[in-house]
Amino acid sequence: MATRSMVFISNLGEARDGGLGRTMSPVTRYGVPGRCQALSFKTLAVLVLAAAACARHDAPPNDWRVTGGEPGNSRYSLLDQINRGNVGRLRVAWTYHTGDIPTGGHSEIQATPIVVDGVLYTTTPALAVIALRAESGTLLWRFDPFAKRPRESHVNRGVVYWADARDQRIFFTAGR
Repeated sequence: MATRSMVFISNLGEARDGGLGRTMSPVTRYGVPGRCQALSFKTLAVLVLAAAACARHDAPPNDWRVTGGEPGNSRYSLLDQINRGNVGRLRVAWTYHTGDIPTGGHSEIQATPIVVDGVLYTTTPALAVIALRAESGTLLWRFDPFAKRPRESHVNRGVVYWADARDQRIFFTAGR
């Protein structure tokens, strides 16, 4: 079974090694008998609901902090600047070329970018993480986990944002 490396970006402006030299064991399912199983599922449900409540409380209205816009993945935004009357007049505001199409020219990006405090975070076809100014597409920083090791090409589903009272992070997986 393949293992995956977990890479994270700490403090959202500073790239840091999240244990690239170490690999994490794949999650293995263990049977939990009887009452313990019911208790485990109840505990999990409480944690999921608490996380969803925390994620909603202070996000600016123009942020898109999780895939789907909010923990329920509704893909709904309260922003009303785009409506049925003007959607046909939309034009491209900016584009960004990652510049890292793998050898052979085949690449896929199956990631939904997220926006946190006016910064767009996403992955590239070569599994780098980039931060762009959402209004202009200007590159703020780029983190390439393969800078000092052989490059791999895998489908990546993007990044995840996490925050608590003291810290904020962007998480993503980078290959095996």
